[in-house]
Amino acid sequence: MDKIAIFADLHLKRWNDNLIEDNGIPRRLYEILSVSKDIFDYCVEKTISDVAILGDINDLKNVVHSDAFVLFKQLLEQYPQLTFHILHGNHDSSACSDEVRSAIQLLEGPKNVRTYTKMTKVDDITFIPHSDHILDDIRSAAPSNIMCGHFGLSDATLSSGISLKTSISSKDLNKFDLVFLGHFHLPQSVRNNTVHYVGSPIQLRRDEAGEEKRFIVLDTQKMTFESIPTTGYRKYYTLEINKQSDVNNAIEESKKLKNDGHYVYILNNLKEALIENVPDDVNIIDVFTEDVMSRGINSTMTIEQQQQRFLEIMGILDDNKEEYMQVSREILNS
Repeated sequence: MDKIAIFADLHLKRWNDNLIEDNGIPRRLYEILSVSKDIFDYCVEKTISDVAILGDINDLKNVVHSDAFVLFKQLLEQYPQLTFHILHGNHDSSACSDEVRSAIQLLEGPKNVRTYTKMTKVDDITFIPHSDHILDDIRSAAPSNIMCGHFGLSDATLSSGISLKTSISSKDLNKFDLVFLGHFHLPQSVRNNTVHYVGSPIQLRRDEAGEEKRFIVLDTQKMTFESIPTTGYRKYYTLEINKQSDVNNAIEESKKLKNDGHYVYILNNLKEALIENVPDDVNIIDVFTEDVMSRGINSTMTIEQQQQRFLEIMGILDDNKEEYMQVSREILNS
């Protein structure tokens, strides 16, 4: 393959969305499918024959929303001129005691779809899926020009700015000249710009506000790549109130953004602020300091109960809570 388009972290499911398209598809799912189609159309136009999707095709571990996968598989079948290389991610896992079971295997069937649940080398690209033995796979892999994988690095960051302590750092990837990864949704580069997180193709959560989403086109012969912005989806915007004069500006800006169809959050850091006449569905989150005991958190709760209550206090939507909880568990376990 001379050129290959790369993206990751679709998180397919039937999103709980109060906006439904005419075809009955929730708006968020529709946007994920639409942006994917835009990427495939770009590949056809630019005669790029290969597409790599680096894990977390599915959103909910051990749960698959079949209609979302059927729609995505039908989309893949519309592009017989493209070869799709689909990598297993941690959210694609299904409970199984003896071998890898992955949601991506539901996409098998079309001749142009290849799924990778084990380390696989194709031409000079080494594909390393998520597993319990990722570091062993990295150490046992033969050197190659390019590696595509799905895992976290200790010297990369989440969209929230937090770095997770993991067993893998970019130094472990020195045998590969260029590395492209899924897992962290924030587009970023580490190890002297040789290791790159592609990022999710649309903003999926509030903590991704302000991130410019993309896909990557890699020239495997020249060993260069370009970043192509994705468009056509609703974005998250966070407006802050730090002083009384910010209130009117935040209200007016929230109206404009909501009229354009975006998600809007107002972070109120001013306890005495009077915020009125904001559009429906604009989330106002009070972040000024209060006694946590008065907010329903106490020492008799389990850690998980305290975390759940804190997410409620911070206004995290139900759709996003599990992702935050998972990150919290990984931090505590580390």
